[in-house]
Amino acid sequence: MEAIKGAVAVGLGAAFVSAAAVTKEVAAGSLAALRIAGLPLTRTLRVITDPARPARCPRRGARRAGWDRR
Repeated sequence: MEAIKGAVAVGLGAAFVSAAAVTKEVAAGSLAALRIAGLPLTRTLRVITDPARPARCPRRGARRAGWDRR
């Protein structure tokens, strides 16, 4: 991520990154976050765990929250 942010900062182009990854830089003004009209940006996130270890939240609670293993 730092390499991508550095490349953008020196003018090598633009990049699609998580808003959370550039919060500090945008607040400091070293990078600018743009919205592109007509381009809805969405992404799917997953909670990941080590399958060899028990999950930190009980499976029943995870199912109630709508989590499943895929």
